[in-house]
Amino acid sequence: MAALVSASLLASAPATAHELSYGLNAHVSTRCAIADINAENWEDGVLRLETRCNAEQYRIRLLVGDQDIVLDGAESLVGDAGIQLRSGQVLVTQTRPGTRQISIRVENPFDLTGALAIRIEAV
Repeated sequence: MAALVSASLLASAPATAHELSYGLNAHVSTRCAIADINAENWEDGVLRLETRCNAEQYRIRLLVGDQDIVLDGAESLVGDAGIQLRSGQVLVTQTRPGTRQISIRVENPFDLTGALAIRIEAV
């Protein structure tokens, strides 16, 4: 996952002739992406996503048109992330950024009409 990093290095005046200290400040841009979608079990209403995000919290939304889909459940398959359903969205809380495998269950997948959209964004 590519990220933009800006950093500044500050040198401070030495307290003695043999000391030199540096302070490093860095800003890393927040990036979230869906790396893979596995719909092999869609007939059972299960969609598996591989996500990559460097935010502490992010959410995943499944939509048809501009309407959120009713979700039946979600769980983290790989990675130590906390998963909660909130207002039809999956809220992921992670202690370390990285790749996660998320399984999402949808009520009545064949009742959906229109194209399915998946959105991921940092909270």
